[in-house]
Amino acid sequence: MFKRVLGYKTLWVVLVFAGSWGFTLWSWRDHYRLPTAEDIVAHFLVIPTALCLGYWGLYQGVEWLKRRRQPGPAEDLADVEPMLAAEHVMPVQIRDWSLYLPLGDEPAGVIEALKARDRPALHPTLKDTNGFPRRIAWIDALSTEDFIESGQDDPLPIDVRRALLLASEVLEPLLMRHLERDSIDGSELRSPLPVHVLVPTRWSIDTQTTTRQWLASAFTPFSEHGLECPVFVHGASDTRQVLNFIEQLRHAEGLDAKSHLQVVVAIDSFIQDDALLEALPEVSGEGACALLIACGLPTATGPVAAIIHPFRSEQRAQSADLPGKVRAATLQRLLEQYSMDLPLVSVVIADADQRTSRQTEILAALHAALPELDPIDECLSLPVCCGEMGAVTTLASLALAASNSLEAQQETLLVSVQDPFWRAVCRIQPSPPPAPKPLQDFA
Repeated sequence: MFKRVLGYKTLWVVLVFAGSWGFTLWSWRDHYRLPTAEDIVAHFLVIPTALCLGYWGLYQGVEWLKRRRQPGPAEDLADVEPMLAAEHVMPVQIRDWSLYLPLGDEPAGVIEALKARDRPALHPTLKDTNGFPRRIAWIDALSTEDFIESGQDDPLPIDVRRALLLASEVLEPLLMRHLERDSIDGSELRSPLPVHVLVPTRWSIDTQTTTRQWLASAFTPFSEHGLECPVFVHGASDTRQVLNFIEQLRHAEGLDAKSHLQVVVAIDSFIQDDALLEALPEVSGEGACALLIACGLPTATGPVAAIIHPFRSEQRAQSADLPGKVRAATLQRLLEQYSMDLPLVSVVIADADQRTSRQTEILAALHAALPELDPIDECLSLPVCCGEMGAVTTLASLALAASNSLEAQQETLLVSVQDPFWRAVCRIQPSPPPAPKPLQDFA
């Protein structure tokens, strides 16, 4: 009951003060004088306060040393945008996608929920540090009882298990559709299909290794049908790192350049034990998204695809997290570059969360640069309805943009305002529909 009202931190402070006062009174039991005002202030206020502050400083120092000594992720993506020569840049196509979010697994349904601004519900059991229910976007149909351990000594945390289950939920239908298409085309499936897994940067090296092994074993049924899926794990937690990874795929000498098709999947979950609630974001979420990426120019007879153009980015002069109304025209300048070059933009998909600074910035920039857009129905933000999902937010936004572009045959913009300084805009364009095959004259 105490936890529900005040929380563990307050309980710990009360225990420190009570213990300090009890020890002081016990040590004074043989004193034959009344304590002075200085004694009372020192023993009943200064000493317990110093104990609390000392413990807090020691805890922060130990955590800092842990973060400093812990090796980085196996293949963390660099924060610096790659400068690619024009002759090495290839178009990146989204051929297929599969997503699993708290709002659903169909792009049309997710877009409708985003337009309705369906906020995450209160979790029935998880509480914050003050004992109040947390607003968490979770996938209720997902159960960790279905998770099969891969032989590791220590059981994986709940968030890792849920993320891996989400990965299997999005990869299985995507790979099955790929197998069916190749069977229809008569391909022999000789070339492997690399699977790049974007995992949270907070995961340790051991967890990343377990992720690669677990997914490799999950791909065994596809190997029996001739489809080899080598797994590569990369660390990515925000829009900047995901877009940089997509830019690396454009490079002719980049990742797995010999493979025409590649799968990029992002997984994340912030559904954790009660003991780890302090590390959770304000609105926790979970989800997974997989994209079938094709590098190269689209052909007239090839399948329809959405084309991801190179993103444009700029740095704000001031942080968006500063107190007060910090206005900056950085995002407006980026959007104006597209408003002059593009036809009518159908939808803008952003990574803006519930923070007022982010919502105000993107709405003001869109009103100035693209006044023809409806800020309610045509400016959608996944974090508002799905909570914090790390790299899943960006990859799912690309999937929604691809689906919307192909359905409406219009441009879609992906806008990033998540970082306090970094602003980026990415253009997603539908490829022209394939040319109809000429009818043969059998006369």
